[in-house]
Amino acid sequence: EPRVPDLIALLRRAALVVGYNIRHFDLAVLAPYSDAPLDSLPTCDLLVDLQQRLGYRVSLNNVARQTLGLAKSATGMQALHWWREGQIALIRDYCQQDVDVTRRVWEYGKAHGHVWIWSNSARKRLPVPVSW
Repeated sequence: EPRVPDLIALLRRAALVVGYNIRHFDLAVLAPYSDAPLDSLPTCDLLVDLQQRLGYRVSLNNVARQTLGLAKSATGMQALHWWREGQIALIRDYCQQDVDVTRRVWEYGKAHGHVWIWSNSARKRLPVPVSW
């Protein structure tokens, strides 16, 4: 927490801040620590983009599994459990892996012009065009 101002300063200098649900979660969590609104940051929210294209939300785990063959190491709910237990190192490792998966999904989409999801309604893997 004492380093949050440094993180916000870094985000303000970034050419682009990429995240998954970053607008509705990450920036909302950081907002109370900032004197100025964070919604003006140059942001690519992969979840928002995919939701606009699909008409529904899709999990990062779904996109990562179908696009990269990778799974997230845990869930946000597991991280809350770890927080209550004081297992900060597990949360740090989870967050680092989550950021790495997000970066790799973004890089794949940027390089290939699409990512893949599993569609329960179609019962198959589908490409989703992106322009990141």
